[in-house]
Amino acid sequence: MHLHSLDVSTTDSTSGAGSRKPNRRIRSLLTMNFVVSMRILTLNEPKQRAYVLVRIQPGNESEFYKEMKQLPHIVQVDLVHGPYDFVVQVEGAPVDIDSIVLKIRKIPYVLNTDTMTAFVLS
Repeated sequence: MHLHSLDVSTTDSTSGAGSRKPNRRIRSLLTMNFVVSMRILTLNEPKQRAYVLVRIQPGNESEFYKEMKQLPHIVQVDLVHGPYDFVVQVEGAPVDIDSIVLKIRKIPYVLNTDTMTAFVLS
């Protein structure tokens, strides 16, 4: 089985800018069962920032720090004093932040997380 990346426009000229209606090429690939799944992203999706407070089992600080540096969307990793061991700053689309938080929570030596999402006052 071969996996190929396909870069296509998410709209066609008849559906207008910003429409989520797939273009003709995507529709034809779907009808031929060539595309199993796809995710349509909007180009101007706003970035969000979140701070993940993490408590881990003692002795795993170096391993956790190294693991966080390997993940995408992580901007900063700080070892801190207090009830939590780390503050992890994450930036990206909401779906990316959710994905990172779930990855952090699946690490066996992570005991607890609390996530704070930043917002802009208008």
